[in-house]
Amino acid sequence: MELIKENLSHLNKKSKIPFLYQALNEEFMEWNPLGVEGAALQMEYFSYLPQVIKNSTNINNLVFCLEKIISTDMGLDYSLSNVQQKADLVAFANKIMQLIKKQH
Repeated sequence: MELIKENLSHLNKKSKIPFLYQALNEEFMEWNPLGVEGAALQMEYFSYLPQVIKNSTNINNLVFCLEKIISTDMGLDYSLSNVQQKADLVAFANKIMQLIKKQH
């Protein structure tokens, strides 16, 4: 968690952004699609957070963004036709949307 705080130190202390980044990062760490272990887990998904927030205007945009992150950026095997994968991703997207809505 210290690594996250260091990376957020440049943000305004009164802003809700640092808390949002921390909360979202914790969700990504729990989801952990890459299976990262140890200290590296704290920062593994941090770079995706700006685009996740940017694409959180509605659930469809967020799901599309997460599909791109998983398949293109992370290089994981993700199939649009796999009903279970899609359901899991939509469930994760809904958790993210709820976190973001709490901050507004």
